[in-house]
Amino acid sequence: MHTRRALVVEDDPGALKLLARILDRMGFEVATAEDGREALRRLEEGPLDLVCLDLGLPTISGFDVCAAIRKHPATQALPILITSGRWLPQDRALAQSLGCNGYLVKPFTPSQFKAAVRELTPDPGPMPATAAH
Repeated sequence: MHTRRALVVEDDPGALKLLARILDRMGFEVATAEDGREALRRLEEGPLDLVCLDLGLPTISGFDVCAAIRKHPATQALPILITSGRWLPQDRALAQSLGCNGYLVKPFTPSQFKAAVRELTPDPGPMPATAAH
């Protein structure tokens, strides 16, 4: 069975811990990054099923991380969920133009976060048992 993997990119330690915990409870193996540069390094560590990305990050902005994910052939189809305090329509429009798949404005509830994650990463369910020969 494939273990789903997620990357949480968030510079606020409390938010980072909370989102990672929720994803862990949803069955994800979770990697974290606290800035854009670290996020880009983490993307090279192997296939992911989801990136939860804050926009206001140190070193490299979340907008630039989103654009980099979409430019790389191995990550072009990777679901990106923006989790940001940026509520202005132009921020959402820019993120969508760069290829994000979902956009949650902080503060949001754990149930709103879980619903957005489920929408972007439907649980494939258990793998079918193979017949013994």
